[in-house]
Amino acid sequence: MDLPNKLALESNKTTPYPTPKKYAKVAPVWIESAIKTMSVLDRLKELFGGSSQGIDRNDIPLATAVIFLELSMSDEGLDPVEMKTIVDLLSQKFGCTLAEAHVLIQQAEERLDGRDHFYKATKVLKDHLDERGREGIMEMLWQLVCVNDRIDDHESALMRKIAGMLYVSDKRSGEIRQGVLAMAALGKPS
Repeated sequence: MDLPNKLALESNKTTPYPTPKKYAKVAPVWIESAIKTMSVLDRLKELFGGSSQGIDRNDIPLATAVIFLELSMSDEGLDPVEMKTIVDLLSQKFGCTLAEAHVLIQQAEERLDGRDHFYKATKVLKDHLDERGREGIMEMLWQLVCVNDRIDDHESALMRKIAGMLYVSDKRSGEIRQGVLAMAALGKPS
């Protein structure tokens, strides 16, 4: 089979969970920019040298869900408020339905069994999102951490670790955190 036909077949492949390509029209700009960065060379590398197992770079929503679950379970476990926040963030930021968000969460839970799931997920995000996209992920993570009106020491330590793995500086992560806290304060009744 010639290369154009392989590329055409590969691009028509469907997945059981939402991918950034499917939701590019409703996704935030930083997600659109991540989708547009796929070059022909990246595509060739994916076809001939990429791994089909685990998380790959087309699974930005899934990688995000894996990190959400890891972060939410780092304190006292996943509570219903955190679960609702995860579902809402996935559906809002990636433009998927609530049912699709639940499928993403189920797939992320399956990935949590592996030892290196967290590193694979952060690598996907680091490698395939630009600075603005990685900061967008950090904002979503801070929204999840702050949903309970308290920041646990384990969550705080994990957020620093995630920021470093995503190449977001501590200073910028702190600014994002302050922005999330300010928005949360505006939304709460006095």
